[in-house]
Amino acid sequence: MKYLLTLTTLSAALALTACGKSDGDTPKTEAPKPSLSDASKSKVEEKAKETIAAKAPRGDKAKALNEYVELDSGKQLMFLNLALSGMPADYSAIANNISRNYNNESDNFKKNDMLKALKPGIDQEIEGAKSRRYVYMDLSDTPLETFDFNQSAFPMKLLSSGSYRYFNDIYGYKAEFDHIEPFALLKVSDENVAREIEQLRTKYQLQARMYLFAMDVPVGSNNVRFEPMAIEIRDKQGRVLATAKP
Repeated sequence: MKYLLTLTTLSAALALTACGKSDGDTPKTEAPKPSLSDASKSKVEEKAKETIAAKAPRGDKAKALNEYVELDSGKQLMFLNLALSGMPADYSAIANNISRNYNNESDNFKKNDMLKALKPGIDQEIEGAKSRRYVYMDLSDTPLETFDFNQSAFPMKLLSSGSYRYFNDIYGYKAEFDHIEPFALLKVSDENVAREIEQLRTKYQLQARMYLFAMDVPVGSNNVRFEPMAIEIRDKQGRVLATAKP
């Protein structure tokens, strides 16, 4: 009640003060000056991310392509993320992603028993992912642009900065890409091969296989950042027509 009275008294005082002034006496309120603190903070955070990315390990270009393992699920991305982030595993969240029975169970005691049974397998998957950083991803789309005669190459829009891929089983984990500059063009010096690719391109009869190295996990992210090591352009039967390498 004392607080309300104080506000009322103050309001009355302000009202009387206002009545004693003309419009010309009303002080002008200056707009707040823009602060550089937010912009500076954003720049610092962006610089920190760039520094971390620059220190991330790079893939071995001499790695044989037949030693890469297929990446075809969000489950694999999740375990790669957990393996590379070094963060403690949230077993319950992981169990919800990999076990429909656990996810659907409403009895908390049963859930706890199921989680105990799942933990060893989860730990094993995380540990195994640490040694499975070289992966390949098959893509049904190959966004090659029309052949450029000046460069003897197909401009390739397969990757772009900030782009990502994900799988439908666990779409909360995504693959993003860095060091993509060497893959802006698919060089093809053999005219016969270039003609075949161009013909198949116009008929949407191409597919791609990306060979990737899992570099790191962006801070506080569910993504995994990959470095492309090679990209094969194939026909729908899987025959390799051309390969792009750094």
